[in-house]
Amino acid sequence: MSRPSPAAIATYALAGLLAITELVVLWNAIHPNVSDDFRAYYIDHTTTCLPQKVTGDYTIGTEVDFRSGGADTRELRPCGWEGPAGDGMHAIGQASRLRFAISEPQDLTLMLELTGVTLPGPPAQRVQVSANGTAFGEIEVSPTKPTASHSTSQQR
Repeated sequence: MSRPSPAAIATYALAGLLAITELVVLWNAIHPNVSDDFRAYYIDHTTTCLPQKVTGDYTIGTEVDFRSGGADTRELRPCGWEGPAGDGMHAIGQASRLRFAISEPQDLTLMLELTGVTLPGPPAQRVQVSANGTAFGEIEVSPTKPTASHSTSQQR
């Protein structure tokens, strides 16, 4: 029996390396190691909101105006917003988020003024207020009840 040539050995080694690489790619496709937000947006399709990195820079006590002509609020909006338009910022998709970075935990009061609009889809919009992943309030905005306000105090 003759010995395999070096070219044949290199070909088999390359084919083996390629097969191992394909198996690793297949394993990663079946068991992706991704963040919860990435999984919800791209894999499970359970949200329409993929948060982008924003600073959330905010000075306590400052009123934030999302209407056109207001201050630039891009660094407060990680995902789910469109505009500003003439009548304000429009939430798009199933979820929208705001981020306010507060330097140290303290009692805070959040005051929201929201306006509902008539669009095809659900008859009302549910707004869940949370801080650091903990929900502490919910309001509903609809065209029949066009403006809703919510005020809450919570240490975060």
